[in-house]
Amino acid sequence: MENCKCNCGKPVNGNDFLPGHDQRLRVQLENEVGGLLALRDIVHAAKKYSGGEMGAEQFENLVRRIFSIVIGHPEGKKIPGGLDPSIELRLSKDNIRGKYLTIPRKYLNLFPPKTPSKKHEPKLFIIDSDGKSYKTHIEGGNRMPRIVEFFDKNKQLKEGDKVYIDIIAPMERYRLRTK
Repeated sequence: MENCKCNCGKPVNGNDFLPGHDQRLRVQLENEVGGLLALRDIVHAAKKYSGGEMGAEQFENLVRRIFSIVIGHPEGKKIPGGLDPSIELRLSKDNIRGKYLTIPRKYLNLFPPKTPSKKHEPKLFIIDSDGKSYKTHIEGGNRMPRIVEFFDKNKQLKEGDKVYIDIIAPMERYRLRTK
């Protein structure tokens, strides 16, 4: 005998769900993506992608945007993949010398997509630190430029030190801190 497909673990007799448990699954899926409208957007985008009306990059960006909105902010929620909503970065010599941060690949979906080339406008977001707001973006090499003043104010930073990025409003606003 198989179990109910809503993941409750209860046995079913020849059906996919126990009575009413199909709605449990629907609610679970809605909650995972942030609501019924987000679920609709993912389904529509998947149909367009499978029909060749939407490219892989456009589809990936939409899915990342939707799931990034679900993560909320540092008050206890986890982001997709079970990661904490604070990103810990270890500084390299190049980070110190070039006065930029390198965002690890596994965190790129938490930021607006990289600027594809110099011909395109960068997708800017705000990162706050030390009472200052920086408008920045993610560029090639997963670098976050335009934060020179952060490094100038924190001259004590050296190779191997850690800095942290807190996600305040995904795709829009972040906080950069040294502790």
